[in-house]
Amino acid sequence: MLQRLFQGLLLGWVLCAGSAMAGDVNELRKLLGYGGFIHNLKNYVLRNDDTHRESAQVQLSSALTLVDRVLIAHPGHEHANTLRVTLQRYQNQLDTAQTLIESGADPTTVDRMIVTNDNPALAAIERWEALEQQSIQRAEHSSQLMHFGAVLLALVAATMCWRNIRLARRARDMDSHFTRLQDHERQVGRLLNSLSTVRDTAGIAIFEYIANDQTISKGSSLASLFEGDAPPTTLDAALGLFPAEFREPLARNLRQSVSLDSHREFDLANHDLRLRVTLEPILSSGRVLCMVQRQLAVPRDSLEEQRKTLSELADTRADRIRKLRSGLKKAQIDLVNLQKAAHKDPLTNTFNRLGFGERLRSEVQRARRKDQTLGILMVDIDHFKEVNDTFGHAIGDNALQLLANTLEGLVRSQGGDIVGRLGGDEFIVVLADATASHAERTLKMARAMLNEEPIPECPDINVRVQISGGSVTLNPATDEPGEVIKLADAALYRQKEVRHLNSNGHTIK
Repeated sequence: MLQRLFQGLLLGWVLCAGSAMAGDVNELRKLLGYGGFIHNLKNYVLRNDDTHRESAQVQLSSALTLVDRVLIAHPGHEHANTLRVTLQRYQNQLDTAQTLIESGADPTTVDRMIVTNDNPALAAIERWEALEQQSIQRAEHSSQLMHFGAVLLALVAATMCWRNIRLARRARDMDSHFTRLQDHERQVGRLLNSLSTVRDTAGIAIFEYIANDQTISKGSSLASLFEGDAPPTTLDAALGLFPAEFREPLARNLRQSVSLDSHREFDLANHDLRLRVTLEPILSSGRVLCMVQRQLAVPRDSLEEQRKTLSELADTRADRIRKLRSGLKKAQIDLVNLQKAAHKDPLTNTFNRLGFGERLRSEVQRARRKDQTLGILMVDIDHFKEVNDTFGHAIGDNALQLLANTLEGLVRSQGGDIVGRLGGDEFIVVLADATASHAERTLKMARAMLNEEPIPECPDINVRVQISGGSVTLNPATDEPGEVIKLADAALYRQKEVRHLNSNGHTIK
Protein backbone atom coordinates (compact mmCIF):
# COMPACT_ATOMS: atom_id res chain seq x y z
CA MET A 1 0.00 0.00 0.00
CA LEU A 2 2.82 2.45 0.87
CA GLN A 3 4.52 1.74 -2.43
CA ARG A 4 1.26 2.43 -4.36
CA LEU A 5 0.72 5.65 -2.38
CA PHE A 6 4.27 6.83 -3.20
CA GLN A 7 3.76 6.03 -6.89
CA GLY A 8 0.51 8.03 -6.94
CA LEU A 9 2.11 11.07 -5.25
CA LEU A 10 5.12 10.94 -7.62
CA LEU A 11 2.82 10.74 -10.64
CA GLY A 12 0.77 13.69 -9.39
CA TRP A 13 3.95 15.78 -8.94
CA VAL A 14 5.10 14.99 -12.49
CA LEU A 15 1.72 15.99 -13.95
CA CYS A 16 1.64 19.26 -11.99
CA ALA A 17 5.24 20.14 -12.96
CA GLY A 18 4.56 19.37 -16.62
CA SER A 19 1.41 21.51 -16.54
CA ALA A 20 3.34 24.44 -15.00
CA MET A 21 6.14 24.20 -17.60
CA ALA A 22 3.54 24.05 -20.40
CA GLY A 23 1.98 27.19 -18.93
CA ASP A 24 5.41 28.93 -19.06
CA VAL A 25 5.74 28.03 -22.74
CA ASN A 26 2.27 29.39 -23.55
CA GLU A 27 3.05 32.62 -21.67
CA LEU A 28 6.30 33.04 -23.65
CA ARG A 29 4.36 32.59 -26.90
CA LYS A 30 1.99 35.39 -25.89
CA LEU A 31 4.85 37.71 -24.87
CA LEU A 32 6.92 37.14 -28.03
CA GLY A 33 4.33 36.09 -30.63
CA TYR A 34 1.81 38.08 -32.66
CA GLY A 35 0.80 41.22 -30.75
CA GLY A 36 3.79 40.81 -28.42
CA PHE A 37 7.30 42.25 -28.26
CA ILE A 38 8.22 42.06 -31.98
CA HIS A 39 4.90 43.67 -32.97
CA ASN A 40 5.34 46.55 -30.50
CA LEU A 41 9.01 47.06 -31.47
CA LYS A 42 8.06 47.37 -35.16
CA ASN A 43 5.26 49.84 -34.35
CA TYR A 44 7.60 51.86 -32.15
CA VAL A 45 10.19 52.10 -34.97
CA LEU A 46 7.66 53.02 -37.68
CA ARG A 47 5.35 55.30 -35.63
CA ASN A 48 7.73 56.72 -32.98
CA ASP A 49 5.07 55.95 -30.37
CA ASP A 50 6.41 55.63 -26.78
CA THR A 51 3.36 53.55 -25.84
CA HIS A 52 4.61 50.73 -28.09
CA ARG A 53 8.16 51.05 -26.67
CA GLU A 54 6.86 50.79 -23.11
CA SER A 55 4.70 47.77 -24.02
CA ALA A 56 7.69 46.11 -25.72
CA GLN A 57 9.89 46.73 -22.64
CA VAL A 58 7.26 45.29 -20.26
CA GLN A 59 6.78 42.19 -22.41
CA LEU A 60 10.54 41.63 -22.79
CA SER A 61 11.14 42.06 -19.04
CA SER A 62 8.33 39.60 -18.26
CA ALA A 63 9.82 37.04 -20.67
CA LEU A 64 13.31 37.45 -19.11
CA THR A 65 11.88 37.02 -15.59
CA LEU A 66 10.01 33.86 -16.63
CA VAL A 67 13.08 32.32 -18.30
CA ASP A 68 15.29 33.20 -15.30
CA ARG A 69 12.81 31.50 -12.98
CA VAL A 70 12.97 28.34 -15.07
CA LEU A 71 16.81 28.46 -15.13
CA ILE A 72 16.92 28.77 -11.33
CA ALA A 73 14.78 25.63 -11.00
CA HIS A 74 16.55 23.83 -13.91
CA PRO A 75 20.07 25.30 -14.43
CA GLY A 76 20.88 22.95 -17.31
CA HIS A 77 17.72 23.64 -19.31
CA GLU A 78 19.12 23.85 -22.88
CA HIS A 79 16.09 25.57 -24.49
CA ALA A 80 15.77 28.14 -21.69
CA ASN A 81 19.47 29.07 -22.06
CA THR A 82 19.05 29.51 -25.82
CA LEU A 83 15.99 31.68 -25.28
CA ARG A 84 17.83 33.75 -22.61
CA VAL A 85 20.57 34.69 -25.11
CA THR A 86 17.99 35.70 -27.74
CA LEU A 87 15.99 37.81 -25.27
CA GLN A 88 19.16 39.68 -24.24
CA ARG A 89 19.77 40.42 -27.93
CA TYR A 90 16.22 41.80 -28.16
CA GLN A 91 16.95 44.12 -25.22
CA ASN A 92 20.02 45.47 -27.02
CA GLN A 93 17.99 46.08 -30.19
CA LEU A 94 15.29 47.95 -28.21
CA ASP A 95 17.89 50.15 -26.53
CA THR A 96 19.55 50.87 -29.90
CA ALA A 97 16.18 51.79 -31.47
CA GLN A 98 15.41 54.18 -28.60
CA THR A 99 18.82 55.86 -28.94
CA LEU A 100 18.45 56.31 -32.72
CA ILE A 101 14.90 57.67 -32.52
CA GLU A 102 15.76 60.10 -29.73
CA SER A 103 18.70 61.33 -31.84
CA GLY A 104 16.25 62.21 -34.65
CA ALA A 105 16.82 59.35 -37.08
CA ASP A 106 13.93 58.75 -39.52
CA PRO A 107 11.85 55.52 -39.20
CA THR A 108 13.23 54.00 -42.44
CA THR A 109 16.83 54.28 -41.23
CA VAL A 110 15.98 52.91 -37.79
CA ASP A 111 14.00 50.01 -39.27
CA ARG A 112 16.94 49.15 -41.55
CA MET A 113 19.42 49.13 -38.64
CA ILE A 114 17.25 47.16 -36.23
CA VAL A 115 17.35 43.44 -37.11
CA THR A 116 15.20 41.20 -34.93
CA ASN A 117 15.52 37.58 -35.99
CA ASP A 118 13.04 35.64 -33.87
CA ASN A 119 13.74 32.23 -35.48
CA PRO A 120 16.07 30.96 -32.67
CA ALA A 121 13.57 32.01 -29.99
CA LEU A 122 10.62 30.42 -31.75
CA ALA A 123 12.61 27.22 -32.43
CA ALA A 124 13.64 26.99 -28.77
CA ILE A 125 10.04 27.48 -27.64
CA GLU A 126 8.83 24.80 -30.07
CA ARG A 127 11.41 22.26 -28.85
CA TRP A 128 10.69 23.21 -25.23
CA GLU A 129 6.96 22.73 -25.70
CA ALA A 130 7.43 19.40 -27.53
CA LEU A 131 9.64 18.08 -24.68
CA GLU A 132 7.12 19.12 -22.00
CA GLN A 133 4.20 17.64 -23.95
CA GLN A 134 6.01 14.30 -24.24
CA SER A 135 6.61 14.23 -20.47
CA ILE A 136 2.98 15.04 -19.69
CA GLN A 137 1.69 12.47 -22.18
CA ARG A 138 3.91 9.73 -20.72
CA ALA A 139 2.76 10.55 -17.19
CA GLU A 140 -0.90 10.67 -18.20
CA HIS A 141 -0.58 7.37 -20.08
CA SER A 142 0.92 5.69 -17.01
CA SER A 143 -1.87 7.12 -14.82
CA GLN A 144 -4.53 5.85 -17.21
CA LEU A 145 -2.99 2.37 -17.29
CA MET A 146 -2.85 2.18 -13.48
CA HIS A 147 -6.42 3.44 -13.14
CA PHE A 148 -7.66 1.05 -15.82
CA GLY A 149 -5.93 -1.88 -14.14
CA ALA A 150 -7.46 -1.07 -10.77
CA VAL A 151 -10.94 -0.68 -12.23
CA LEU A 152 -10.56 -3.89 -14.23
CA LEU A 153 -9.50 -5.89 -11.16
CA ALA A 154 -12.43 -4.50 -9.17
CA LEU A 155 -14.86 -5.38 -11.97
CA VAL A 156 -13.46 -8.90 -12.31
CA ALA A 157 -13.71 -9.50 -8.56
CA ALA A 158 -17.28 -8.12 -8.38
CA THR A 159 -18.32 -10.17 -11.42
CA MET A 160 -16.92 -13.38 -10.03
CA CYS A 161 -18.58 -12.83 -6.64
CA TRP A 162 -21.96 -12.06 -8.23
CA ARG A 163 -21.63 -15.01 -10.58
CA ASN A 164 -20.97 -17.41 -7.70
CA ILE A 165 -24.02 -16.12 -5.83
CA ARG A 166 -26.22 -16.50 -8.89
CA LEU A 167 -24.89 -20.00 -9.62
CA ALA A 168 -25.59 -21.14 -6.09
CA ARG A 169 -29.13 -19.73 -6.19
CA ARG A 170 -29.78 -21.25 -9.59
CA ALA A 171 -28.57 -24.65 -8.43
CA ARG A 172 -31.06 -24.63 -5.55
CA ASP A 173 -33.90 -23.62 -7.88
CA MET A 174 -32.98 -26.27 -10.43
CA ASP A 175 -32.97 -29.02 -7.81
CA SER A 176 -36.45 -28.06 -6.60
CA HIS A 177 -37.99 -27.92 -10.11
CA PHE A 178 -36.10 -30.67 -11.92
CA THR A 179 -38.65 -33.41 -11.25
CA ARG A 180 -41.61 -31.28 -12.26
CA LEU A 181 -39.91 -30.12 -15.48
CA GLN A 182 -39.34 -33.70 -16.52
CA ASP A 183 -43.04 -34.41 -16.12
CA HIS A 184 -44.03 -31.42 -18.23
CA GLU A 185 -41.40 -31.69 -20.96
CA ARG A 186 -43.22 -34.17 -23.12
CA GLN A 187 -46.60 -32.40 -22.86
CA VAL A 188 -45.10 -29.01 -23.67
CA GLY A 189 -43.37 -30.46 -26.73
CA ARG A 190 -46.64 -31.86 -28.05
CA LEU A 191 -48.40 -28.59 -27.27
CA LEU A 192 -45.90 -26.51 -29.23
CA ASN A 193 -45.99 -28.92 -32.16
CA SER A 194 -49.67 -28.14 -32.55
CA LEU A 195 -49.05 -24.38 -33.15
CA SER A 196 -50.59 -23.09 -36.37
CA THR A 197 -48.63 -20.67 -38.58
CA VAL A 198 -46.77 -18.39 -36.16
CA ARG A 199 -46.47 -15.68 -38.80
CA ASP A 200 -50.21 -14.94 -38.51
CA THR A 201 -50.24 -15.09 -34.69
CA ALA A 202 -50.97 -11.93 -32.70
CA GLY A 203 -50.35 -13.48 -29.26
CA ILE A 204 -50.15 -16.74 -27.27
CA ALA A 205 -51.28 -17.63 -23.74
CA ILE A 206 -50.33 -20.85 -21.90
CA PHE A 207 -51.90 -21.79 -18.55
CA GLU A 208 -52.72 -24.87 -16.49
CA TYR A 209 -56.24 -26.04 -15.52
CA ILE A 210 -56.62 -28.14 -12.32
CA ALA A 211 -59.93 -30.05 -12.56
CA ASN A 212 -60.17 -31.14 -8.90
CA ASP A 213 -60.68 -27.64 -7.50
CA GLN A 214 -61.58 -25.79 -10.71
CA THR A 215 -58.54 -23.49 -10.43
CA ILE A 216 -56.11 -21.96 -12.88
CA SER A 217 -52.30 -21.89 -12.47
CA LYS A 218 -49.86 -19.62 -14.33
CA GLY A 219 -52.60 -17.44 -15.81
CA SER A 220 -50.47 -14.29 -16.34
CA SER A 221 -50.10 -14.82 -20.10
CA LEU A 222 -53.88 -15.33 -20.42
CA ALA A 223 -54.53 -12.00 -18.66
CA SER A 224 -52.01 -10.28 -20.96
CA LEU A 225 -53.58 -11.81 -24.07
CA PHE A 226 -57.03 -10.40 -23.24
CA GLU A 227 -55.75 -7.28 -21.42
CA GLY A 228 -57.21 -8.39 -18.07
CA ASP A 229 -56.61 -6.53 -14.83
CA ALA A 230 -55.10 -9.52 -12.95
CA PRO A 231 -54.11 -13.16 -13.67
CA PRO A 232 -57.14 -15.47 -13.22
CA THR A 233 -56.93 -18.07 -10.42
CA THR A 234 -60.27 -19.88 -11.01
CA LEU A 235 -61.92 -21.42 -14.06
CA ASP A 236 -64.81 -18.93 -13.91
CA ALA A 237 -62.33 -16.00 -13.85
CA ALA A 238 -60.47 -17.45 -16.83
CA LEU A 239 -63.68 -18.02 -18.82
CA GLY A 240 -64.72 -14.45 -18.01
CA LEU A 241 -61.83 -13.15 -20.10
CA PHE A 242 -63.21 -14.81 -23.26
CA PRO A 243 -66.16 -13.49 -25.29
CA ALA A 244 -69.50 -14.89 -24.05
CA GLU A 245 -70.03 -17.16 -27.08
CA PHE A 246 -66.63 -18.84 -26.48
CA ARG A 247 -67.14 -19.77 -22.81
CA GLU A 248 -69.43 -22.82 -23.08
CA PRO A 249 -67.49 -24.68 -25.83
CA LEU A 250 -64.19 -24.00 -24.02
CA ALA A 251 -65.52 -25.33 -20.67
CA ARG A 252 -67.03 -28.43 -22.35
CA ASN A 253 -63.74 -29.29 -24.11
CA LEU A 254 -61.80 -28.85 -20.86
CA ARG A 255 -64.07 -31.33 -19.05
CA GLN A 256 -63.84 -33.87 -21.89
CA SER A 257 -60.04 -33.56 -22.08
CA VAL A 258 -59.80 -34.37 -18.35
CA SER A 259 -62.35 -37.19 -18.36
CA LEU A 260 -61.08 -38.81 -21.55
CA ASP A 261 -57.41 -37.90 -21.01
CA SER A 262 -57.31 -36.86 -24.67
CA HIS A 263 -55.48 -34.26 -26.72
CA ARG A 264 -57.83 -31.69 -28.29
CA GLU A 265 -57.54 -28.88 -30.85
CA PHE A 266 -60.39 -26.61 -31.94
CA ASP A 267 -61.11 -23.09 -33.26
CA LEU A 268 -63.26 -20.35 -31.75
CA ALA A 269 -64.26 -17.43 -33.96
CA ASN A 270 -66.68 -14.53 -34.26
CA HIS A 271 -66.84 -11.44 -36.48
CA ASP A 272 -63.72 -9.77 -34.95
CA LEU A 273 -61.74 -12.50 -33.12
CA ARG A 274 -60.21 -15.85 -34.14
CA LEU A 275 -58.68 -18.27 -31.57
CA ARG A 276 -56.97 -21.65 -31.92
CA VAL A 277 -57.17 -23.62 -28.63
CA THR A 278 -54.99 -26.67 -27.83
CA LEU A 279 -55.57 -28.84 -24.73
CA GLU A 280 -52.97 -31.35 -23.52
CA PRO A 281 -53.79 -33.51 -20.41
CA ILE A 282 -50.88 -34.13 -18.04
CA LEU A 283 -50.45 -37.86 -17.31
CA SER A 284 -53.98 -38.56 -15.99
CA SER A 285 -53.40 -36.17 -13.09
CA GLY A 286 -56.58 -34.18 -13.55
CA ARG A 287 -54.53 -31.32 -14.95
CA VAL A 288 -54.68 -29.89 -18.47
CA LEU A 289 -52.08 -27.72 -20.13
CA CYS A 290 -53.94 -25.14 -22.24
CA MET A 291 -52.62 -22.99 -25.09
CA VAL A 292 -54.69 -20.20 -26.66
CA GLN A 293 -53.34 -18.82 -29.95
CA ARG A 294 -54.84 -15.47 -30.99
CA GLN A 295 -54.71 -15.15 -34.75
CA LEU A 296 -54.55 -11.95 -36.78
CA ALA A 297 -57.81 -10.75 -38.35
CA VAL A 298 -55.76 -9.63 -41.36
CA PRO A 299 -52.95 -11.91 -42.64
CA ARG A 300 -49.47 -10.65 -41.89
CA ASP A 301 -48.51 -10.74 -45.58
CA SER A 302 -51.16 -8.10 -46.28
CA LEU A 303 -49.96 -5.98 -43.35
CA GLU A 304 -46.39 -6.28 -44.56
CA GLU A 305 -47.37 -5.12 -48.04
CA GLN A 306 -49.15 -2.09 -46.58
CA ARG A 307 -46.13 -1.28 -44.38
CA LYS A 308 -43.80 -1.51 -47.37
CA THR A 309 -46.00 0.85 -49.41
CA LEU A 310 -46.13 3.40 -46.59
CA SER A 311 -42.36 3.13 -46.08
CA GLU A 312 -41.73 3.81 -49.77
CA LEU A 313 -44.02 6.85 -49.66
CA ALA A 314 -42.21 8.13 -46.55
CA ASP A 315 -38.80 7.62 -48.19
CA THR A 316 -39.93 9.46 -51.33
CA ARG A 317 -41.23 12.41 -49.31
CA ALA A 318 -38.05 12.50 -47.15
CA ASP A 319 -35.90 12.51 -50.31
CA ARG A 320 -37.89 15.43 -51.75
CA ILE A 321 -37.52 17.34 -48.48
CA ARG A 322 -33.74 16.72 -48.47
CA LYS A 323 -33.46 17.98 -52.03
CA LEU A 324 -35.50 21.08 -51.23
CA ARG A 325 -33.33 21.83 -48.16
CA SER A 326 -30.15 21.30 -50.17
CA GLY A 327 -31.39 23.64 -52.91
CA LEU A 328 -32.40 26.27 -50.35
CA LYS A 329 -29.01 26.10 -48.63
CA LYS A 330 -27.19 26.46 -51.96
CA ALA A 331 -29.39 29.42 -52.89
CA GLN A 332 -28.60 31.10 -49.56
CA ILE A 333 -24.86 30.57 -50.09
CA ASP A 334 -25.12 31.94 -53.66
CA LEU A 335 -27.00 34.99 -52.35
CA VAL A 336 -24.30 35.71 -49.74
CA ASN A 337 -21.57 35.32 -52.38
CA LEU A 338 -23.41 37.64 -54.77
CA GLN A 339 -23.80 40.26 -52.02
CA LYS A 340 -20.08 40.06 -51.25
CA ALA A 341 -19.17 40.23 -54.93
CA ALA A 342 -21.37 43.30 -55.37
CA HIS A 343 -19.44 45.20 -52.66
CA LYS A 344 -15.87 43.89 -53.09
CA ASP A 345 -13.21 44.48 -55.74
CA PRO A 346 -12.29 40.97 -57.00
CA LEU A 347 -8.61 41.81 -57.63
CA THR A 348 -7.65 43.52 -54.32
CA ASN A 349 -10.50 42.29 -52.05
CA THR A 350 -11.03 45.90 -50.91
CA PHE A 351 -14.39 47.68 -51.16
CA ASN A 352 -15.43 48.68 -54.68
CA ARG A 353 -17.12 51.99 -55.38
CA LEU A 354 -20.59 50.66 -54.38
CA GLY A 355 -19.39 48.97 -51.19
CA PHE A 356 -17.23 51.96 -50.24
CA GLY A 357 -20.19 54.33 -50.63
CA GLU A 358 -22.37 52.27 -48.29
CA ARG A 359 -19.61 51.94 -45.65
CA LEU A 360 -18.80 55.66 -45.90
CA ARG A 361 -22.43 56.61 -45.21
CA SER A 362 -22.44 54.39 -42.11
CA GLU A 363 -19.16 55.86 -40.81
CA VAL A 364 -20.33 59.44 -41.45
CA GLN A 365 -23.49 58.79 -39.40
CA ARG A 366 -21.46 57.21 -36.59
CA ALA A 367 -18.95 60.08 -36.55
CA ARG A 368 -21.81 62.63 -36.53
CA ARG A 369 -23.36 60.92 -33.46
CA LYS A 370 -20.02 60.91 -31.62
CA ASP A 371 -19.05 64.43 -32.76
CA GLN A 372 -15.88 63.13 -34.47
CA THR A 373 -14.07 63.93 -37.72
CA LEU A 374 -12.80 61.56 -40.41
CA GLY A 375 -9.41 61.62 -42.13
CA ILE A 376 -9.69 61.10 -45.92
CA LEU A 377 -6.68 59.92 -47.95
CA MET A 378 -6.75 59.58 -51.76
CA VAL A 379 -3.88 57.49 -53.20
CA ASP A 380 -2.77 56.33 -56.65
CA ILE A 381 0.35 54.75 -58.17
CA ASP A 382 2.89 56.98 -59.96
CA HIS A 383 3.67 55.97 -63.56
CA PHE A 384 1.33 52.97 -63.33
CA LYS A 385 0.85 52.90 -67.10
CA GLU A 386 4.60 52.51 -67.57
CA VAL A 387 4.57 49.45 -65.23
CA ASN A 388 1.80 47.85 -67.32
CA ASP A 389 3.48 48.71 -70.63
CA THR A 390 6.94 47.53 -69.51
CA PHE A 391 6.17 44.38 -67.50
CA GLY A 392 2.63 43.47 -68.50
CA HIS A 393 -0.78 43.70 -66.87
CA ALA A 394 -0.14 40.69 -64.58
CA ILE A 395 2.71 42.58 -62.86
CA GLY A 396 0.49 45.67 -62.78
CA ASP A 397 -2.18 43.62 -60.98
CA ASN A 398 0.47 42.45 -58.49
CA ALA A 399 1.42 46.10 -57.86
CA LEU A 400 -2.23 46.97 -57.15
CA GLN A 401 -2.55 44.02 -54.76
CA LEU A 402 0.67 45.02 -52.97
CA LEU A 403 -0.62 48.57 -52.46
CA ALA A 404 -4.01 47.31 -51.25
CA ASN A 405 -2.42 44.88 -48.76
CA THR A 406 -0.13 47.64 -47.46
CA LEU A 407 -3.02 50.05 -46.88
CA GLU A 408 -5.12 47.31 -45.26
CA GLY A 409 -2.22 46.56 -42.90
CA LEU A 410 -2.00 50.18 -41.76
CA VAL A 411 -5.69 50.69 -40.86
CA ARG A 412 -7.72 49.39 -37.95
CA SER A 413 -9.91 46.55 -39.21
CA GLN A 414 -12.19 46.73 -36.15
CA GLY A 415 -12.02 50.48 -35.60
CA GLY A 416 -14.20 51.78 -38.43
CA ASP A 417 -11.39 52.44 -40.95
CA ILE A 418 -12.17 51.77 -44.65
CA VAL A 419 -10.00 50.96 -47.67
CA GLY A 420 -11.61 51.08 -51.12
CA ARG A 421 -10.59 50.95 -54.78
CA LEU A 422 -12.43 53.56 -56.81
CA GLY A 423 -11.07 52.35 -60.15
CA GLY A 424 -7.81 51.80 -62.00
CA ASP A 425 -4.91 52.52 -59.63
CA GLU A 426 -6.91 54.94 -57.46
CA PHE A 427 -7.57 53.99 -53.82
CA ILE A 428 -9.27 55.85 -50.98
CA VAL A 429 -8.76 55.42 -47.22
CA VAL A 430 -11.10 56.66 -44.48
CA LEU A 431 -9.68 56.88 -40.95
CA ALA A 432 -12.24 57.01 -38.12
CA ASP A 433 -11.83 59.68 -35.40
CA ALA A 434 -8.89 61.22 -37.33
CA THR A 435 -7.84 64.30 -39.33
CA ALA A 436 -5.83 65.10 -42.46
CA SER A 437 -2.60 64.94 -40.44
CA HIS A 438 -3.35 61.33 -39.46
CA ALA A 439 -4.03 60.52 -43.10
CA GLU A 440 -0.71 62.16 -44.10
CA ARG A 441 1.19 60.01 -41.57
CA THR A 442 -0.50 56.92 -42.97
CA LEU A 443 0.64 57.95 -46.46
CA LYS A 444 4.26 58.33 -45.25
CA MET A 445 4.24 54.92 -43.57
CA ALA A 446 2.79 53.32 -46.70
CA ARG A 447 5.57 54.87 -48.81
CA ALA A 448 8.23 53.61 -46.38
CA MET A 449 6.83 50.07 -46.42
CA LEU A 450 6.42 49.98 -50.22
CA ASN A 451 9.98 51.25 -50.66
CA GLU A 452 11.19 48.08 -48.90
CA GLU A 453 8.98 45.63 -50.79
CA PRO A 454 9.61 44.63 -54.44
CA ILE A 455 6.65 44.00 -56.72
CA PRO A 456 5.88 40.23 -56.66
CA GLU A 457 7.12 38.34 -59.76
CA CYS A 458 8.52 41.53 -61.32
CA PRO A 459 11.64 40.74 -63.43
CA ASP A 460 13.36 43.91 -62.16
CA ILE A 461 13.68 43.52 -58.37
CA ASN A 462 14.73 47.16 -58.02
CA VAL A 463 11.36 48.47 -59.20
CA ARG A 464 9.19 49.74 -56.34
CA VAL A 465 5.60 50.94 -56.11
CA GLN A 466 5.74 54.75 -55.85
CA ILE A 467 2.55 56.48 -54.71
CA SER A 468 1.10 59.98 -54.45
CA GLY A 469 -1.66 61.00 -52.07
CA GLY A 470 -3.93 63.84 -51.03
CA SER A 471 -5.43 64.15 -47.54
CA VAL A 472 -8.27 66.22 -46.10
CA THR A 473 -10.42 66.28 -42.96
CA LEU A 474 -14.15 65.51 -43.20
CA ASN A 475 -16.39 67.06 -40.51
CA PRO A 476 -19.78 65.29 -40.78
CA ALA A 477 -21.50 68.14 -38.95
CA THR A 478 -20.68 70.70 -41.67
CA ASP A 479 -19.18 68.95 -44.72
CA GLU A 480 -20.77 67.04 -47.58
CA PRO A 481 -18.83 63.73 -48.04
CA GLY A 482 -18.94 63.94 -51.83
CA GLU A 483 -17.42 67.43 -51.90
CA VAL A 484 -14.69 66.47 -49.39
CA ILE A 485 -13.71 63.47 -51.51
CA LYS A 486 -13.43 65.80 -54.52
CA LEU A 487 -11.11 68.01 -52.45
CA ALA A 488 -8.99 64.96 -51.54
CA ASP A 489 -8.84 64.00 -55.21
CA ALA A 490 -7.75 67.55 -56.13
CA ALA A 491 -5.08 67.43 -53.39
CA LEU A 492 -3.84 64.14 -54.84
CA TYR A 493 -3.39 65.57 -58.31
CA ARG A 494 -1.68 68.69 -56.95
CA GLN A 495 0.84 66.47 -55.18
CA LYS A 496 1.33 64.36 -58.31
CA GLU A 497 2.07 67.57 -60.25
CA VAL A 498 4.58 68.67 -57.59
CA ARG A 499 6.29 65.24 -57.59
CA HIS A 500 6.40 65.28 -61.40
CA LEU A 501 7.97 68.76 -61.54
CA ASN A 502 10.51 67.87 -58.85
CA SER A 503 11.49 64.70 -60.69
CA ASN A 504 12.21 66.83 -63.82
CA GLY A 505 14.38 69.37 -61.99
CA HIS A 506 11.81 72.19 -61.83
CA THR A 507 11.39 74.46 -58.85
CA ILE A 508 7.88 74.90 -57.48
CA LYS A 509 7.12 78.39 -56.24
